[in-house]
Amino acid sequence: MIKTFPMNTGKAVIDLLNILTFTGHGLKIAEIISGLMESRTYYFGSDLGEEQARKTCPGVRTGLSLKECMKKIFIEDDAILFISACGIAVRLTAPYIRDKKTDNPVVVMDDGGRYVISLLSGHEGGANAITARIAGKLGIESIITTATEAKKELILGIGYRKDVPVAILEKAIFKMLDENDIDILNIRIISTIDIKRGDRNLEYLAGKIGIPLRYIEKNRIKTIEDRFSKSSIVRHNLGVGNVCEAAAILAGTRTEIIIPKKTYFGKAALAIARERSLWEE
Repeated sequence: MIKTFPMNTGKAVIDLLNILTFTGHGLKIAEIISGLMESRTYYFGSDLGEEQARKTCPGVRTGLSLKECMKKIFIEDDAILFISACGIAVRLTAPYIRDKKTDNPVVVMDDGGRYVISLLSGHEGGANAITARIAGKLGIESIITTATEAKKELILGIGYRKDVPVAILEKAIFKMLDENDIDILNIRIISTIDIKRGDRNLEYLAGKIGIPLRYIEKNRIKTIEDRFSKSSIVRHNLGVGNVCEAAAILAGTRTEIIIPKKTYFGKAALAIARERSLWEE
């Protein structure tokens, strides 16, 4: 299903994302997601007729029994994205929940497309990876609560010249980590400016090393860029003077820079921020 993000799952590889939505707004989001990954959309709402639903999301499946649809999805061992309230997802999946090593991965997104939540079978089933993938692609907030992921407290911010090869980006990242004795397993997010969205080199690298990407809007970076050293070249090319440190700070909550900007091979600038837990002063 999400071939660019390795999934350490406790069951067979999942090949399809089933999207269940109950409103016209949710159907619009489903259509966007269908362009990002292999998926199948089911609409169980009443605010759109069948013809309008198909105009909104070509290929959508309508007029089906919700109960039978759920049963079929779980029998086929597929992943599920509910574009709905969490309560709906919980009630519909509850009869099928058995064990975290075999349960289907279940993800929830709100009807406004602001948050995507890993709800069930996060680590073993791959829901965390699905959540991270969707959030990275859409530039929205991911919510992952499993202890394994929550212990990752570092964010790697990166800014780089156009068309920098994957090999250089990879060398730069691992050189910074090695210099600062940081295990890559402690990196939760790689963050950069939204202008880089769609850069296949960075997306490929993030997928290769298994870390989700987060794109920060340029306007948000502008609000804090004065806190950091700025580059006139970066400003000329991107419209902001600092990317890596600002992106690292803005990608998390209660963040602080622990490793300031450093440029590698004259092509990529990196910085690392740490997220402080709520119980820390």
